[in-house]
Amino acid sequence: MKRPIYESQVDLTHENKMKTFLEGKWNCTLNKLPYKYQLDWMAMRDKDPMAFVEFKHREKLSIDAWPRYMISLDKWMKAKQLCKEVEIPFIMVITFTEGTYYGIFSPNELHDVRYMFGGRFDRGDDQDAEPMVLLPLNIFKKLI
Repeated sequence: MKRPIYESQVDLTHENKMKTFLEGKWNCTLNKLPYKYQLDWMAMRDKDPMAFVEFKHREKLSIDAWPRYMISLDKWMKAKQLCKEVEIPFIMVITFTEGTYYGIFSPNELHDVRYMFGGRFDRGDDQDAEPMVLLPLNIFKKLI
């Protein structure tokens, strides 16, 4: 059975605004990736790949609420696989209450990540609970 996609029109609006902002800030083109890649964009400058990028809009969450940000282990493994193959970093961009931050994860570096079982429990979807990776927010830098 196919899983529901929870991405709303509001989510897509936030994503498109951030895409426009990042393209100007980083002097690149962000190419939307097909769903099977599990990440939002591949950043290109001219014809050269720069990074794979994932964006999360969490404006009701403070960056100080937790020392780490949680993403699915599946997404993390996919990002690492893609980045290792193409030899470019993975950039996680998150909008919090205080602004938008980004963290760069290079494919051949060790990262201070932690693992747990967690996820969402508010939608009644048992597929929302899964192994998770906790990314250290202390390496994230403020964009805006």
